[in-house]
Amino acid sequence: MYDLIVKNGTVLDPQAAEPAKCDIGIAAGRIAALGSLSAADGQQVLDAAGCMVVPPLIDAHLHAAPLAALGVPVDAVCLPSGVGAAIDAGSAGSGAAAGLLPHLANMRVHVKAYLNVSPTGLASLNGYPENINPRYFQERQIRQLFELFPDRLLGLKIRVGRETVQDMGLEPLIAAKKLARTLGVGLMVHGTNPPFDLGDVLDLLDAGDVLTHFLHGHGHTILDADGRILDAAVKARQRGVLFDVGDAGYHLSFKVAEAALQQGFKPDLIGTDLTVNGLYKRDKSFSLPYVMAKLIHLGLPLSDVIAGCTLNPARLMKLEDTFGHIGTGRPASFALIRLIEQENVFTDAHGQQLCGQQLIKVMATVLDGQLLYRDMLL
Repeated sequence: MYDLIVKNGTVLDPQAAEPAKCDIGIAAGRIAALGSLSAADGQQVLDAAGCMVVPPLIDAHLHAAPLAALGVPVDAVCLPSGVGAAIDAGSAGSGAAAGLLPHLANMRVHVKAYLNVSPTGLASLNGYPENINPRYFQERQIRQLFELFPDRLLGLKIRVGRETVQDMGLEPLIAAKKLARTLGVGLMVHGTNPPFDLGDVLDLLDAGDVLTHFLHGHGHTILDADGRILDAAVKARQRGVLFDVGDAGYHLSFKVAEAALQQGFKPDLIGTDLTVNGLYKRDKSFSLPYVMAKLIHLGLPLSDVIAGCTLNPARLMKLEDTFGHIGTGRPASFALIRLIEQENVFTDAHGQQLCGQQLIKVMATVLDGQLLYRDMLL
């Protein structure tokens, strides 16, 4: 007797060579069997015919409540979207993180966070951007936070847009990188509308660092004057720098994305940059499955889309033992999704619209053997 049997699904595992149609038997929170279970009994049985079974999705870039005032309620938003883990992209700074980070332990969705180098973090983005002057980095408090929350903090986050850099040039980025290296952690860099060439930013990044919003179309972009991917971006990827979509509705240009994908420069990570400003808004990021569908329409193969929101972010979060793979003996965590035929108008940051024919619908979310979300049609 299994606790749960998921029948007739097609397992799409980013670590497997081919999709496999099979049943999944779950017992004691783990995958006890993969194969034909037509003769087996389960306390609960789901018929996943027409569904793809994928590792639980990971949103590689969102802003979580209560780490930010504009953060989304993670469990309520993520579980119906098939998301079992997420990365908070620098909502909190050293001034408030000690009181906010413990809330992550109360969430069913596993959340890790980047710590904003600005003590205030993203206190407000409405005309009052954070201060990234290195003289205000609270290095002692930052060190203490990484000692207190080693399993929750991934690294440091800095935004190097024109509104935060002002007249400081590359100094804040250089200082943030130095601090990150001292701590032995990675750096996530917001590179939208930088006041200098994006290649200058990329030249400073190393393996494990993340350039987020890399497909933006504001100011200096990842493309050179001839529309080719910057040499600095190619070299950065070769060094192990990761590239995140970080959509938000404000940071994705269809023109830039199409040029990058045509040249084979694909995202490593697919983050929504969800806040309450973009949640469930079709002209913004809406949800992770919505951003996934947007990228499929732009030409990113489904296998790369799945890897970008399962295996790749699982490695970054050091959660490979739980996420990123479906196998016997592993924790029973996965999502059931369907590609549905439905006309939809996608919009980018510049108002360009593309008419797509497919969306992704999440049918169920299972974490550690527990069915935490189920569509009423399943």
